[in-house]
Amino acid sequence: MRGAAVGTEDRQSIGLRSNSNKPASRLIFAVVVFVAALPFAGWRLPTAWLFCMSTLMVLERLWLARRTRDPSGRGEPGEDDRFNPFDWLANAGYSVAAFYLVLFYTGAAQTFGVTLYGVVMFQILVRDYAAPRRLLTSLVAPLFSMTVVQCAAIALRIAQGHPLQIVTVLASPYIVLRVFRAVQDNLTQARARERAAAAESRAGARQITEAHRIAILAEQLAGVGHWRYDIASRAAVWSDGVTEICGFDPSAPAPSINDLITMFSPSDGAHLRELLRRSLRDGEPFKFEARLKRPDGQVRHVAGNGAVERAADGQVVTIFGAFMDVTEARLREEALSASEAQFRMLADHSTDIVIWINLDGTIHYASPSAKSVGYMPEDLIGRKTIEFVHPDDRERALEGLLEQSKGNPLDGAIRREYRVRTGDGRYVWLEGIPTYIRDEQGRATSVVTSYRDVSARRRLEDDLLEAKLRAEAATEAKAEFLANMSHEIRTPLTGILGFSGLLGAMDQLPSRAMSYIQRIETSGQSLLSVVNDILDFSKLESGQVRLDPQPFAVEKLFEQTIELFAAQAAVKAIELDLTIDETVPRTLEADGWRLRQVLNNLVSNAIKFTEKGSVGVCVGYDELKAELRVTVSDTGVGVPADKLDRLFQRFSQVDGSVSRRHGGTGLGLSICRSLVELMGGEIGVRSVVGKGSMFEFRVRAEPAVERATSDLLGRPDFDSERPARILVVDDLDVNRELIRAILESIGQEVEEAAGGEAALSAASRSHFDLVLMDLQMPGMDGFAAARAIRRLANSNRFTPIVALSANVLPEHVEASAAAGMNDHLGKPIVPLELIGAVAKWSGSRLDDRSYLDRMEVA
Repeated sequence: MRGAAVGTEDRQSIGLRSNSNKPASRLIFAVVVFVAALPFAGWRLPTAWLFCMSTLMVLERLWLARRTRDPSGRGEPGEDDRFNPFDWLANAGYSVAAFYLVLFYTGAAQTFGVTLYGVVMFQILVRDYAAPRRLLTSLVAPLFSMTVVQCAAIALRIAQGHPLQIVTVLASPYIVLRVFRAVQDNLTQARARERAAAAESRAGARQITEAHRIAILAEQLAGVGHWRYDIASRAAVWSDGVTEICGFDPSAPAPSINDLITMFSPSDGAHLRELLRRSLRDGEPFKFEARLKRPDGQVRHVAGNGAVERAADGQVVTIFGAFMDVTEARLREEALSASEAQFRMLADHSTDIVIWINLDGTIHYASPSAKSVGYMPEDLIGRKTIEFVHPDDRERALEGLLEQSKGNPLDGAIRREYRVRTGDGRYVWLEGIPTYIRDEQGRATSVVTSYRDVSARRRLEDDLLEAKLRAEAATEAKAEFLANMSHEIRTPLTGILGFSGLLGAMDQLPSRAMSYIQRIETSGQSLLSVVNDILDFSKLESGQVRLDPQPFAVEKLFEQTIELFAAQAAVKAIELDLTIDETVPRTLEADGWRLRQVLNNLVSNAIKFTEKGSVGVCVGYDELKAELRVTVSDTGVGVPADKLDRLFQRFSQVDGSVSRRHGGTGLGLSICRSLVELMGGEIGVRSVVGKGSMFEFRVRAEPAVERATSDLLGRPDFDSERPARILVVDDLDVNRELIRAILESIGQEVEEAAGGEAALSAASRSHFDLVLMDLQMPGMDGFAAARAIRRLANSNRFTPIVALSANVLPEHVEASAAAGMNDHLGKPIVPLELIGAVAKWSGSRLDDRSYLDRMEVA
């Protein structure tokens, strides 16, 4: 047996002790007296009085904190006769306040003072009735002040000539003292009854102890434990059985009830506390079952009960009960319950249909979920699964059933989905996942298959497939449209820009004619820019743009690019500046063409939106990050702050009104951003309306070994001493005439062919240094003509062929290379690029063995 007295904390935890708020109550009482005196005494005296009373309270708290506690620990009234000087002073303070109000005021103030006397004296009596010495000491101040008041009242009556009223004055304190004495007697008697009850409770506890010893013998036989909690002594007693179940240390002090409760989970502990409270309050027996965590970390499932024992007057004096470890039993029950729940979940509540079949397909068992397809489980027993399969799927189902009958391993990658007839004659898609049931030798004896209705998924897959086909068709139509649009626009632009360029180069033209020619060229270039933007945007959107990093001379690239816009800047009297920082390497490795495209777009926009002032390009380099940084600034119109975020959006323009001054597709900056991000960089803008804008972008560019780099503008290093024989193949007369004019102006020999058949015929009878081949022609197109020329037995088999076509999409370039062409130039024709291609490819001769070897390898 182990016993322990339950401390104050334990009693508080089970609701046996209330916690008073005495300091706060006393402060409120003092404030009430202070407020009541204000209307009569003004604010100075009451305020000074309240300050003194508050100071006494604080000093009393400090004094009590240091005072030695009562060794008995009971704290009942009358059991501590030690003098409290601060309490005595507080009573004196209230007596002074009452004396002041009664002696110097009449009416409500005097009535309140008398009431204050009574309250103070009553509080002292209730608190100190069992300690006569402390009672008398505490009553000195109020009794003395009341005596002074009474004496003053008697003197006043004599002075007023009413001596008989002295009897009334003396009767008042007598009555009050009589009442106080009666209250004291009642309180003393109640306390005596309480002590008698406690003694009787202790006697009962001794009887319970004897019974407890007998219970120990019984619990040792039954393997349980018992416990007891005595209300009077507040002692908890645990049997050895409880100690063993809970894992208490037998050599340590006995734990309290609160220690036991903390071993349970918060919810179970709260429930046990409530059961104890009810038993103490109502005497109700109780039962509980919960998990507790022992000090050694083990979790045990325990069951217990409790009952109460009452004294003769009906008061609860003892709570006792039994304790049993039911962990093993509950684990078995939980395992059984979990197994049963899993089976029910799989067999009864699953939406999947579980079928157990023989190897030949005969159904032995069907789960209740077969009702979802219109069959009762018993209706399927003995039937074969194949008879429910749709005729169109029956052959596949038979193949699967044959594999199962042989016991062959099941391929999990195969989708076993079949249309199955439901009870009402409809067909639904079911997906089956089979698993073999094998005997002790590992041979397959039967199959359990879980079928799931995948009709919704099949419909979704069909819809997705149809949507995919529609999307692919739309994409193909879009690509075809873009290709046709590009070809149809570029073809006439070839003649417009080409002949206007030739016409503009003629001498002695009238100034008005030269102005018209320039306007034609500007309009054509604007239209070409629109077409190029749309095609570039389409390629970027579809991910067809691939970077081609090559070493390039930084200074040459930027100078050549700026030179392209020199004429436009001069027309508007705009100063065009280029600044390259000294830290920029001479040669970098990046996609120079894409870099030039971004720079062209930014400089073109800067000139377009600048009416006066300057456009500047600054180039810098960050060695740590290996980044080329380019800034394009202008003194143009600027962009409002609320519209800056629209600049890099596709099809977005700051000024989208019908009255806008500047044209464009709204794709240029979107293309710039895509290209910069493709090159591993970022682009941004800062702008002030009326002062200009500054675009800044940075791209990855590693320093490269300086070597001879190509001229990005395509300026040819042309050998004019030996004219080249060039075959121009195009179905449009205007294109052939333009190319002839350009090439003959630099001394080349040109022969024309109006189609693929004519080109093949010309290549069969004459030698050419270069073939310029259009791609889209009626009859034999340029691809077929190129392949036919490559199959010739004469020297033209190794003649370079350059595609010169309005078909400029990536797939067209790849197709031309696959057909045996060596290069590709897009229309409209840029004379400089055309001359550069002629200079590059016409220099390869039949006696150049390295060239012949490369052609043979290709």
